[in-house]
Amino acid sequence: MSDEESRRGFLRNAVGQALLPLAASSIGLSLPGGASAQQAAAQVAEEVFPKDFVFLPVTVNGPTPTPTPTPNYLRADGVTPLSPRPLAYQILPTDPPTMQPMTSGRGETNMLKKILRENELVLLGEHHDQGIDQELALRLVRELRGLHYNLALGLEMVQLQFQPALDRYISREVADLAAADEDLRRSTEWDDRWPFPFENYLPLFHWARQARVPLVAANTDSEAQLKVQLSGFEGLRGAERQRYVPDVLGFLNYTNQPGFKMYADRVIRRSFEYHNETGVLGPSPDPNLFFAARVLWDETMANAATKWLEEHPRHKMVLLAGSDHVKYGYGIQARAERLGTDYYNLRRRDGKFRVASVLLNPTAEESYSYIRRLRLGLGQGARKSYSRFLADYIWFSTSPRVNLLTRMLNPRDAPYDIPEFNPIPSRPRLDEGWNNGPTIY
Repeated sequence: MSDEESRRGFLRNAVGQALLPLAASSIGLSLPGGASAQQAAAQVAEEVFPKDFVFLPVTVNGPTPTPTPTPNYLRADGVTPLSPRPLAYQILPTDPPTMQPMTSGRGETNMLKKILRENELVLLGEHHDQGIDQELALRLVRELRGLHYNLALGLEMVQLQFQPALDRYISREVADLAAADEDLRRSTEWDDRWPFPFENYLPLFHWARQARVPLVAANTDSEAQLKVQLSGFEGLRGAERQRYVPDVLGFLNYTNQPGFKMYADRVIRRSFEYHNETGVLGPSPDPNLFFAARVLWDETMANAATKWLEEHPRHKMVLLAGSDHVKYGYGIQARAERLGTDYYNLRRRDGKFRVASVLLNPTAEESYSYIRRLRLGLGQGARKSYSRFLADYIWFSTSPRVNLLTRMLNPRDAPYDIPEFNPIPSRPRLDEGWNNGPTIY
């Protein structure tokens, strides 16, 4: 079978078959063998997984590619950086896309101001096992909180059912910090349900507790995720399905977008193939079930964030999630835009609910680049009209390698104001003067 046939088969079967039970139940139809399929899945779960089975998210989505730390090359004095490059970048809708670096200090602050001014939800895409990403996330969230007091922090690492544990931690119900940390770790069942170090996130938790910043659980409960992993959306019924996918019709229509189909082909299919090759999905994994589990994960996080913002209209939120769910827009970002605009009606004056994406320390590998430079967009040719960028913004912890940066312009003190930049126009469409002279190097 050719690669093209394989891709078409994945899209046709995984997208269609994985969502068929959900579509049928949404209009009151029952598929043949529905109840028995659920019972069979439950029986399989009992036979395959022992009672002390530990569900790990890594078995569904796999580990996000981790960045190689970039050394800060120093001059002979051992202090002064050698040719330091900016840390913060805006991706511009030129053709092809370009990276607009921000000057340190003023430029970075102005970029954060723009992000908060234009968006209700900000996605930070991190690498879970990289402590440098959590350190950078803490720095950015602190600065964002300084610009907008009513800020919440959403967490992919904590499942919805453990929201009371987060509330108890922030309210300082347990006064002693060490005891509160241990209570949080135990109450969220962190070691059983999240395979990455609790210690990496402690500075974030400590800051949120001290600053009284609300922490919001955003992830699917393992019990529901496992049902979908074993039997697809047919495993979720009634109130349980409503908890994760309240906007069923919007959720189904979303998969018909050409942009999402390209995303499923380029991102989800590759993720399935990679994890199938590594063997972490077990023998003969079903791509339909992998697809269903993956999109449930993304929809849950998008819904958790927008639902919380509906209940707290004066707040904005930063959602910390794996970069695999943030890159190229069709994971959490476009879902949250749909839910906020059409389902929860959290419209701004321009009639839309806006979401910004920021990738932390991205690598060329995870952008699906065939060379050492970042790939800034998935679409080519006609597909550009519905493609999304790698992210709206990129932020590094240390000066990035020069060969990682793609079509970089001259640094400036403020990001460009871009009106409607999706689809990508054939030439720069910027409010501020382009002057026909940005230098690309």
